[in-house]
Amino acid sequence: GTLGGSSFAVDAPVYYDYSSYAAYKAMDSSTTSTNWQSPYGDATVDYVMYSPNSLKVTEFAIRASSSSYIPEAITIFGSASGTSWSGITSTYTYSSSTGTVTISGTGQFFKYYKLHMTKKSSSSYVSLYNIGVTATQKQAAT
Repeated sequence: GTLGGSSFAVDAPVYYDYSSYAAYKAMDSSTTSTNWQSPYGDATVDYVMYSPNSLKVTEFAIRASSSSYIPEAITIFGSASGTSWSGITSTYTYSSSTGTVTISGTGQFFKYYKLHMTKKSSSSYVSLYNIGVTATQKQAAT
């Protein structure tokens, strides 16, 4: 899908624009055979997720292709529109090639979530096999 469309979608820069490292591959349920890989260079990279139905995320589970390519830090932002972002209080912990971002407090419902990731080195990249999302979907008003 596309951001802002009628289905779940993701967007992130890709290593050399290779389709084999497309952003959706971190969300395709594979834990070892496909992955998203960010470009080299910048010290940070943003991975944006969109749901047409507002979600209240409580956790992101990250699985990297190796301990060298897991983010050093992750900051979470939420947005109703994808243009104005609010910081979300969260805690990120990682060990080896797996990490967890836990959202603090009661949380809010958002259609867009941005994972702002700091790479271990600006001369490296982030390479994720899987991003698992634990969330509650906002119920439609009756």
